[in-house]
Amino acid sequence: MNLVETCFRKRTVTIGLAVALAIAGVRSYFNLGRLEDPEFTIRCAQVLTAYPGATAQEVAERVSDPIEIAVQRLGRVKHVTSISYPGKSIVLVELKDECIGSELPQIWDELRRKVNDMAGNLPEGCSKPLVYDDYGDVYGVFYSISGDGYTYAELKEHAKFLRKELLLCSDVAKIDLLGDQQEIVEINLSRAKIAALDIPPEKLAAVLRGQSVPEDAGDLRVADKTIRISPTGSIKTVEDFGGLMVIPNVFLRDIATIRRTYADNPGILVKRNGRPSIGFGISTAKGGNVIRMGEAVEKRMRELVAETPIGIEVDVISHQATSVKVAVNGFIENLIESVILVIAVLLFTMGLRSGLLIGGVLILTVLATVFVMDVFGIMFERISLGAFIIALGMLVDNAIVITEAVLVAANRGESKKDAAIAVVKQTQWALLGGTAIAILSFAPIGASQNASGEYCRSLFLVIGISLLLSWVLAITVTPLLAARFLTGGAAGVRALPQTDPYSGWFFKGYRNLLEWCVNNRGFTLFALACLLVASVIGFGRVKQNFFPDSTRPQFMVHVWMPEGTFIPKTDERVQAVAEAARKLPGVKGVSTFTGG
Repeated sequence: MNLVETCFRKRTVTIGLAVALAIAGVRSYFNLGRLEDPEFTIRCAQVLTAYPGATAQEVAERVSDPIEIAVQRLGRVKHVTSISYPGKSIVLVELKDECIGSELPQIWDELRRKVNDMAGNLPEGCSKPLVYDDYGDVYGVFYSISGDGYTYAELKEHAKFLRKELLLCSDVAKIDLLGDQQEIVEINLSRAKIAALDIPPEKLAAVLRGQSVPEDAGDLRVADKTIRISPTGSIKTVEDFGGLMVIPNVFLRDIATIRRTYADNPGILVKRNGRPSIGFGISTAKGGNVIRMGEAVEKRMRELVAETPIGIEVDVISHQATSVKVAVNGFIENLIESVILVIAVLLFTMGLRSGLLIGGVLILTVLATVFVMDVFGIMFERISLGAFIIALGMLVDNAIVITEAVLVAANRGESKKDAAIAVVKQTQWALLGGTAIAILSFAPIGASQNASGEYCRSLFLVIGISLLLSWVLAITVTPLLAARFLTGGAAGVRALPQTDPYSGWFFKGYRNLLEWCVNNRGFTLFALACLLVASVIGFGRVKQNFFPDSTRPQFMVHVWMPEGTFIPKTDERVQAVAEAARKLPGVKGVSTFTGG
């Protein structure tokens, strides 16, 4: 028995499944993950190695070249690029495009093994190579933590407290702190006193080194118990350094000034509106909902306001959840408008009942697609939502063919049920072929192994899923509804033809145009060739841009200084630019990141 006949015999079950599919689609709409842009794989890693005191040439010959040779033994490497600085080596590793995301952890582990195996051949004084492959994390929410009168250490303590609390929020993957300055103890020795007391530098180094290394003092047995001996006198505060005895009756405070400070040349400086800050970046878990994560973080932050020290401010630098919400809602509004427009055209061209029927099947197709997206983990983002808008015009094609055939039969007085069954049997495989061709036209996007293919893959998947579902619903639900709701025709008795449904002025005009084109085929072919040439020329004038322009009310300005410039000196130039930007009309805030 044919599928459509089964649907008619089990019409209650068919309608029930359609309603259940619609309800599942609505539920999936609220559960589906949301991102601004699709997730895609970063196939790059860095190998960082420090070689203090070496020149750039020495770093290149003794460090970068051996690491490059080891990395090139990795089978899937596409490019290896090394940058050698005085005292530092950076080796950039890029994998081939066919490496999929699930394979990367194993590949990076193999890279670490190969680098660690050759690390023993590096020169003395060279640090252990560090493989950095964590490029894929995007900060869904980024805060700055600042406060007048607070030191970096105090700001960092509050940042660590916030990190401990916010890591428990839904869909939070990890939290990074940027700009937390390294604290050091600065000891400025008096050369005159050292010379007068004849204290060798090695003696001072030994005294300081001995205080930084914990030593096991052993155990003491008392009766049937063992008591661990923990010596006192360890360094607890900066003042304790002054009590270190360098030579008999001479303490470190007698020959040096000691103070607690920060490293002279920091790795990165973060400032918000000119105030020293600590950056607080929260990344979303893979496959998570950035909107749900942002709302959970905001809620927890409001609850922690009471525990925030007076004077410390937590400002939002970037809140992707808000941007994603605006972008997704904008796309959904466009999608709804497109659906309404399609239904309006159908009402105008096919009549009230036919238009509402096809429009209802269109909405059911969209909801069914959302349900399948939820099942396979395809999220709402720019590309997948754009795919809906692209596919809307094609999603109604199959339903129109079935509905039109049933409508013609009804106008002729024929049985709508028999007509529906007959037209589905006659056209179902032809409709499937046309649907498959439409899907395969987007196959190059889905089959592409490069970054653009991975970024746009949801376009192919959503269009493919929705078009296949439109065909399934066209041969199951559509004929059932058409036989039930379209007017005209007998309930089960075939009648003689009454009127020609194609006798109207529109069909006559269209038939005359086709006949004229066939009779004047030379002119028709020439006109089509001209249109083809015009299309090719016009396509060359279309602006090409892979990523769309950002819609966020934010701008980024890059400031470059000569290689080797002192970071605080670079920060002076950056703050001058930031101060000029803050004076511009409409600017709410300026955040700066120097170094990195």
